Amino acid sequence: MKTHFIKLLASQLALAATLFAGVANAETLTLYTSQPEADAAKTVDAFKKAQPGIDVNIYRSGTSDILTKMAAEFAAGSPQPDVLLIADAVSMELLKKDDRLLPYPEAKLEGI
Repeated sequence: MKTHFIKLLASQLALAATLFAGVANAETLTLYTSQPEADAAKTVDAFKKAQPGIDVNIYRSGTSDILTKMAAEFAAGSPQPDVLLIADAVSMELLKKDDRLLPYPEAKLEGI
């Protein structure tokens, strides 16, 4: 089950990066994640297989550290992550409420 979730998550990350790359011609994607290190490495590896021309900068820490870092970046007017991967639904809802997330209408959500 965990492997299936990681594959599903990696495919969603790859799809998101395709959209980011198409819009911005990105050469680098910045990922902030609270995943355990082994899972984060699998996610990045799966992404790199799908998008070999895009490098990934990863910041991995606990959710509270990530949110503190993002708050400082937003306050400075320079948020860094292209993709945020945390499992805290309450934090995601707060980010959504504060208009800190971009819409992703093309996401393939069937089966999730």
